[in-house]
Amino acid sequence: MKRFGNKNSPIGLDVGTRSIKAVQLSGTGNHLQIIAATELPRRQTEEETIYPSIDELASLVSALQRQGFTGNKVVLSVPESRLISTILELPPRESDAPIDQLARLELANMNQLEPESLEIHTWDLPDGQRKRDQTVLMAAACGHSDADELLDLYEAVGLVPVALDMQSAAIGRACDWRGTSEGQILPIIDLGWKAARLIVVYQGNLIYERPINEAALEPLWHDITNRANMDDEVVEYLISDIGLTPPSQLNNSTAHGEAVVPSNGDWHQLEEIQQSIQEHFHQAISEIQISLSYASHQYSDAEVMGVKLVGGAASIPGLSEFLNLMMGLDIQGVSPMDIAQCPDHLLQLCSGTQMTPAMGLALHGREQL
Repeated sequence: MKRFGNKNSPIGLDVGTRSIKAVQLSGTGNHLQIIAATELPRRQTEEETIYPSIDELASLVSALQRQGFTGNKVVLSVPESRLISTILELPPRESDAPIDQLARLELANMNQLEPESLEIHTWDLPDGQRKRDQTVLMAAACGHSDADELLDLYEAVGLVPVALDMQSAAIGRACDWRGTSEGQILPIIDLGWKAARLIVVYQGNLIYERPINEAALEPLWHDITNRANMDDEVVEYLISDIGLTPPSQLNNSTAHGEAVVPSNGDWHQLEEIQQSIQEHFHQAISEIQISLSYASHQYSDAEVMGVKLVGGAASIPGLSEFLNLMMGLDIQGVSPMDIAQCPDHLLQLCSGTQMTPAMGLALHGREQL
């Protein structure tokens, strides 16, 4: 592939359970443009793998070459199973204590690891309700061996990783690109296939993260498949295209050539499926509200004005409206086209909230203003 100039970003690569997403940008600040984007389905196997295979990455490189990406530099996220992160309370920086060294030692001790074995990054959290005579920071790390394994894999197919990022930090970067969190707490709900989480950003910093895996899409998928005895293709349509859309708005819809609206007017099965969707996400709402209450208590001078939704399940029709009703907050999905200008041929792909993490990775190191 051609090597890109300074105007183009590295390629943000988000490797998910079911697909690999890629986004590349040009410009900065309010003049961002998406120049290329793609989503490649992953091969589904019975044995789950942390990293993509060489064959998958070779196919990815071919797709990048065909679809307008330039250069071979990429930004990756560390797989969640290989990531260590926590909030640490350390002596104040004014004490001249070796804060970075202490953070490394503390994180290593907490996880029974050798301090020298970690790649670590820290950032100070905004002042809140904690004691002012402390340095409160977020620490994120992965093992040198895990990082080397990941880098070697991509370099083997000619890609050059220029940064390893936290996916949650990348999501926060994308959702907060306009600086929303400078004056308010910005919660983000990331709804993936196997995992879901709440991410909280304030004053441009990732300040809190909590798993809410009961809201992941896979359990809902299997529940509907088993209860309704439907094949995967129909379940995909019912969740991704119909979702929580009111039946009154489906009169002209079709599912793979078959009418969605039953000729006898019996909506019972569709109503059961929509009830399953509501129940699935309703059980996660209390966890989200508890976490938001905690973040609001820590930063009592800031308000929660709205919630952002990202991830594959965030695009389920009617879901944001349902969560809005249940939580009493303004809840909106965030996609790449909400952040940057998008060419016509990429509008459909870049309107998908599943592409937002890759967008955040592509934004790594870009100037916001």
